[in-house]
Amino acid sequence: GGDDEAPAAAPRGVARKAAAPSKMAAVAWTVALLAVLAGLLLLTALLPNSWDAFSPSAVASYQKMNRGDRPTPWSQEEPEGPDDRGAWFRTTFRELVPGKLVLKLYPDVAMYYAFLAFLAVAACAARVFPSVGRVLARRVAIPGPWRVVLPGGSADPETKRRPPPYVLYEVGGGTASLGALVLVAAFAALLFCYSRYVYVDHLYQNNAKASTGGGWLDTKGGAWERAARGTGQLANLGLALLLLPIARHSVLTDAFGIAWEQALWAHILLGYFVLACFIVHAGCWFKVYAMLDIFPDDVLEVPMYYPTNGQPKSAGRCADNWTVPLAVVTTIAALVLMGGLAHYEVRRRRFEVFYYAHHCFLAIYATALWHAASCWYLVLGGLAHWAADRLLRLKEAGRAWTVACCEARADGVVHLELAPADGGRVFAYAPGQYAFLCLPDISHLESHPFTLSAAPSDAAARNRLAFDIKAMPPHPGLGKNAASTFTQGLRRLAEARSSDPATIRVAVEGPCGAAFDASRHDAVLLVAGGIGVTPCHAIFRELYAEARARQDAALVDGSAAAAATTTTLVWVARDRNVLDLFGPTLREAAADDLGGRFRLSLYVDAERGAEAWGTNDAFRGIPFVHGRPDVSRAIADLKAAGAAAPHCFVCGPPGLAAACSAAALAR
Repeated sequence: GGDDEAPAAAPRGVARKAAAPSKMAAVAWTVALLAVLAGLLLLTALLPNSWDAFSPSAVASYQKMNRGDRPTPWSQEEPEGPDDRGAWFRTTFRELVPGKLVLKLYPDVAMYYAFLAFLAVAACAARVFPSVGRVLARRVAIPGPWRVVLPGGSADPETKRRPPPYVLYEVGGGTASLGALVLVAAFAALLFCYSRYVYVDHLYQNNAKASTGGGWLDTKGGAWERAARGTGQLANLGLALLLLPIARHSVLTDAFGIAWEQALWAHILLGYFVLACFIVHAGCWFKVYAMLDIFPDDVLEVPMYYPTNGQPKSAGRCADNWTVPLAVVTTIAALVLMGGLAHYEVRRRRFEVFYYAHHCFLAIYATALWHAASCWYLVLGGLAHWAADRLLRLKEAGRAWTVACCEARADGVVHLELAPADGGRVFAYAPGQYAFLCLPDISHLESHPFTLSAAPSDAAARNRLAFDIKAMPPHPGLGKNAASTFTQGLRRLAEARSSDPATIRVAVEGPCGAAFDASRHDAVLLVAGGIGVTPCHAIFRELYAEARARQDAALVDGSAAAAATTTTLVWVARDRNVLDLFGPTLREAAADDLGGRFRLSLYVDAERGAEAWGTNDAFRGIPFVHGRPDVSRAIADLKAAGAAAPHCFVCGPPGLAAACSAAALAR
């Protein structure tokens, strides 16, 4: 797209088949994931829950321990107490080799892996059975929004008006898929069962109980200690799940058929959940220390007085638990770097500050593994998954590319084309997907996502990736003296080096984003505002090329052409020159709509006043209307046409997206 001449035809469907796994591939992914989960669960049943027990003798002692045996510092003879205590969940002991090997399946660990297995099976069902996938993808309205606000400040002395309140946090409102609601319900069930076990069923006792006469290290702070330890285990659960949604090459998102950015909401909520657990965990321990008269001594000092084992403070320090002050310092850093600097306003205005500060998570996980009992049981899989994703991303970004075209076009848009420098083929992708670009000539530290604007079949035929990127100004909140943006830098680069683009250095990471599968729908409505047309163009162009190829093949062999998905492109641009960014595609579709199956509804809203809206016009063979589209009417037409499985795809300003969402939900 975006060339002066229509790209050459290419084998249809190649990119989509590569990017959208088949049913058999989905089943294979699910079976592989279940096998990995089973292997990790077996590993937790064989090894101690604490790293300081990973010596040959300690591991051997742990593995042969059975129910009723004398406990060690790394296990308990009765984790849930006697049978008559009424625990809902109990540890399972299974002796494989008498006197040598006993598997121990802990309830909290089993719950976590069962939750992941449920997600994998549900995702597989959605991919294998289209009806299930459509149900899970169906969007519903969410009540809200609910906001946490701060006062906006004092009133203006002249106007007497108070500034609007500052929104500290907002949740709810908008829409969510039924699949997301199923995920939330499954997590709520996991959280309930997990909390029941760690707060009620599990007894936090060890071999110190003989000196205290009870089941606690210090009976004086028993209830608070239970709360502290239970909340610490909840933090372990949150840390275990926290990394799964952010992997760009995720087994779970691949199985669900969604993009990694569509799962970021889960990462954000889990992040706040983990930080809240950190605060409550530390606060409960500080309360225990205060009740034992060792606060604030034990907060940052080593050796510690705790556990006092019933002895007065005058008995002296008895424990060299250096992980406690380490956890305190790390928690403070997490609240600032992972909490404060992760706020929406920071992310929006200073993304790189948020991004690099977020790497504090490495210290948090290292501290948790040292400090928290049973932490590795849960987080090992998530860390391994994250590490594998990072290696794949490094491999992608390490490939050399040549800038074949960097041209400044209308409305501040830069048309960028990349070709593999190694002489190989461009990667396969699905229409609507995107890639991350890093241009060292602009910034070594910034990498930004941009839509692959060409149809995948065109990219494969020409062996080039195409991007159409608009120069966007800085966030208004940064003030008039704010530094220019990455896209503004790209625009200047295009104006300066358009005659010699090969000198521009670039790194590419992708493709990313959900694979669009038109075979699930009999009618597709693509709604775009401004430069948001790039994914819509890629989808429209690919579907048109496939339908054209089927029609031509039918003419050759005399058979009837297979029915194509009815596709409508609605695009509103500022002026007519913007339409020519994808002129070849628009002119071709305007000249031949393939029997009414491909329709254009193009608008220009900034050339004439509202009194002239509704006037038909044309520009270089591209018909358009002055004004703005009625998206509610366009969506209603989908319903009126009798489409059994319609789909609306929108990319543009928030107002346009909200209007489409409201109209779709109303029908």
